[in-house]
Amino acid sequence: MNTEHIKMILVLSVYTIFVGSVFIATAVGRWLVFKKMGLPGWKGIIPFYSEAVLFKTVWTIKMFWAYFSLFFCYLMICAVAFALGTSGLSGNKSGLFAVLLFLLILIVAWGILAAIYVILFKMNNRLARAFGRIPGFAVGLTFIPPVFFIILGAGKSKFLLNRGSV
Repeated sequence: MNTEHIKMILVLSVYTIFVGSVFIATAVGRWLVFKKMGLPGWKGIIPFYSEAVLFKTVWTIKMFWAYFSLFFCYLMICAVAFALGTSGLSGNKSGLFAVLLFLLILIVAWGILAAIYVILFKMNNRLARAFGRIPGFAVGLTFIPPVFFIILGAGKSKFLLNRGSV
């Protein structure tokens, strides 16, 4: 092995440890939050199902399906953009058309991603308010979930869900 291989292995190892730590911290925080909500903790660590339970608890299941549908559309648009980027932009006669189409797809993808984050923020705002927290806490739940789920789950906040106020 040369030094480039060793550097690459070191970088990948550090990255794997970081991503694993974020995953574990998020899982622990979600487990604790779900326990405080009076739900089994394991429901908080299953991808998509935990989101559905959160939406159902603090908002509506219809908003989960809107969120999930937008997420699925975003993934499909990213796949199309990737396919276009790897094949359509390879210097053929219609290169300008492919570039413009790629930019249009990129703009649509950014719009869908913005809608996803708006829905996610609104759900996190309802979750934060259900624990007596301010909307600024919802920003943290949206953009730094491992830290803020642990704060919410391990802190002194009580789950105060009242359908009329959340």
